[in-house]
Amino acid sequence: MPFGYSLDIMCVMTLLSSTPPAETHPKKRQSPLLFAFILFIISIVLSIMSLFILPPQIPLLYSLAIPEQQLVSTFYIFVYPAAMGLILLLNILLISRFKGIDQPLKRLFSSATLLVVLLFFVGLIHTLYIFL
Repeated sequence: MPFGYSLDIMCVMTLLSSTPPAETHPKKRQSPLLFAFILFIISIVLSIMSLFILPPQIPLLYSLAIPEQQLVSTFYIFVYPAAMGLILLLNILLISRFKGIDQPLKRLFSSATLLVVLLFFVGLIHTLYIFL
């Protein structure tokens, strides 16, 4: 046998013998839906608290050309949590309905839900930041 071949086997044997044993209890990863739900609850709390801070009318409809038309009642701040809750509910129902789909596909739906909820949360924070 060539010398290099036996050296490679020795290196592999050394690496195999020095690897730590596998964990008996693998780490459980948290679902992105849990984080999305936490953001949803935080947005509800922030929206309720903002009713006491915000003026009677807030500029929420930025796409309108006339500034007076951009103003809406303060209660429209609940559009953000309502949209977050609707998206969260629809995706949870969609994920639970398809029980036969693969885990990576479920994680993809969950991650997409988290991303959309996070974008709505950032929009809420941006709207509140204008008045702080």
